[in-house]
This record gives sequence, structure tokens and C-alpha cells, in this order.
Amino acid sequence: MDDDALRRQYDGLIERAGLRIPQDRDQTMFNAFKQVQAWTDVVRSRKPAALEPANVFAYETVSRLADGGKGGAV
Repeated sequence: MDDDALRRQYDGLIERAGLRIPQDRDQTMFNAFKQVQAWTDVVRSRKPAALEPANVFAYETVSRLADGGKGGAV
């Protein structure tokens, strides 16, 4: 989606929500809106489950690290 279309979408969202964004923060908020839109495109894309990395952490290792101990294999 081009910036003009995103700007219209952003302005409509702000208006519907009843928000007033200060002029000096509007461009920053719009840039954040564009980034979130890009992220939603990534999240909503269909990918096979095999591409999802599986991560499993041992509680003992993580809790040791939290307590200031050394990590490593359990």
C-alpha cells in the first residue's frame, strides 16, 4: 500500500478513535503505524509449520541465569 493510502487509513483510524495527536508527534505516530502495518502483513502470511523454529528451554538453566549463575547444558 502506498503512503497516501496508508495516510488516509491512519487519519481515519485516529478520527474514529477520537484521538488528537499533537502536530509535532504526528509524523512519528504515522511512521509507527506504517511499521505495524508491515508487521501485520508478515504475521498474517501463511507459512508451513515446518518453518517455525521450535525452542525449548530447560527451566533449571533459565532460572540459574536469572539468579546470576552460569548457563549451559543441564
